[in-house]
Amino acid sequence: MSSEFSKKAVLRRLEHPYRFSGRELVRRLCLSVGLVQESDSRDVVVDILHSLLRSDVPLSHSEIARSVCTLRQRAGLDLKGCALSNIRRQTLRLRRFGFVEQCSRKYRAANIVDAFENFEKIYLSDMIRRVKDYCKAVESERNGKDVS
Repeated sequence: MSSEFSKKAVLRRLEHPYRFSGRELVRRLCLSVGLVQESDSRDVVVDILHSLLRSDVPLSHSEIARSVCTLRQRAGLDLKGCALSNIRRQTLRLRRFGFVEQCSRKYRAANIVDAFENFEKIYLSDMIRRVKDYCKAVESERNGKDVS
């Protein structure tokens, strides 16, 4: 979890996950942590994570690409974003977030709960503290005090 979230993070509160499964459940997770946007048609990152979660063994980039193409075809989705270069880029995003681990030259899904708890510990408290600093600065300026 390096620079992916050091400057910006998006968290969305979505409905409870109980009525979702499979790809849609993974998509909702990715939406809730800001890995994809609601209107994204290029949501191949969802299929990468879904492929790795379904696999019992670590996968290479080319194996991930094949799995992603298969999943997208079965779901009736465009094959946009299935190029190997994009698979590499999106896998790196998932690694930076902590959802994916590298083993030699292959990748596997990390424990998702542990990854998010790690994100929460490292980044969330710092972000909340920074927002509070901004709130205090705005109130100080509002009351005619110098912010700097």
